[in-house]
Amino acid sequence: MTTQTSKIELKAQLVSFARQIGFDSCRIAACDTPAHSTEFRQWLRDGAHGEMNYMQRGEEKRCDPQKVLPGAKSIVVLALNYFQGEQLRRSETATTGRIARYARGDDYHDVIAAKLDKIDQFLGGFGGQQKCYVDTGPILERDHAAQAGIGWHGKNTMLIDERLGTWFFLAEILTTLELPADQLVRDRCGTCERCIKACPTGAITAPHRLDARRCISYLFDRLSEIGSSDATIVWRFVPGTGSLKFLAKQLSRRANRRPACHYGNTWT
Repeated sequence: MTTQTSKIELKAQLVSFARQIGFDSCRIAACDTPAHSTEFRQWLRDGAHGEMNYMQRGEEKRCDPQKVLPGAKSIVVLALNYFQGEQLRRSETATTGRIARYARGDDYHDVIAAKLDKIDQFLGGFGGQQKCYVDTGPILERDHAAQAGIGWHGKNTMLIDERLGTWFFLAEILTTLELPADQLVRDRCGTCERCIKACPTGAITAPHRLDARRCISYLFDRLSEIGSSDATIVWRFVPGTGSLKFLAKQLSRRANRRPACHYGNTWT
C-alpha cells in the first residue's frame, strides 16, 4: 500500500469501484477463523452433506483461510442482486418447469469472475496479493459475509440482507492488504420460523441447520434414488435455491397468505 493512501481511503476507493462495476454491496471482514467452523465440522461428521465429498476434502481450508492464502489479512465480500421480478413469461404451448432466478441469465460464475479480476488488479496496484472466489473456493463464505455485515444468518441457512433480501450472489476476495473491517448487522429473524415450516421436504431440520440429503436442489440430481413423494415435488423444479425460495413462498401463501420470509421477498 502506498504511503499516500491510508487504509480508510483505500477502503472507500474499493467500495466505490466495486459499485461502479456493478456490485450491490462491498464490505470487509478480518481474515479470521469462521465463526461456525466447529458447527461445520460436526455437520460433516453427521453426514448432512450427503455425497458432496468436495466439502470434506476442503474441510481444513474452509476452517482456516490462512491455508487458502497465507498472509491474508482481510476478506472483501461482495454481493450482486439477481432478483428479476415476480413474473416469468411462460410458453403457451410447451411444457415447462420453474427455472431458478439465478439461472435465467448468463452463467454468474463468468459474470462475477470478470468483475473480481478488475478488483484484483485494483488491489494489486496497492501491493496486495489476492485469491478470488465465486461459489467455487474452499471457504465458508456465509460466515465471512455475515462477519463483514453483508447480512445475517437466516434460520434457513441463507444469508439475509435487509435491502436485498436473499436474492443475491456472494463473492469473496482474500487479500494480504489490511483494510478496516465492517460491523456485523443485527439478526432480525427473532422468533420467526416460517422458513422452516415452509420447506416442502423438511430439509431445515432446526434453526440454522440444513440436511442436504433432504434438499430439493440436492435431490434433483438423484431422482432415480429417491422416493415417489419427494420426486413428485422435485420434478417440477429446475434446481437452484431461487426455486426453493419461490416454492417456500408459495406453500406458505397457500397455508396462511403470508410470505415465508419478509426479508426474502422485499419487492412483493
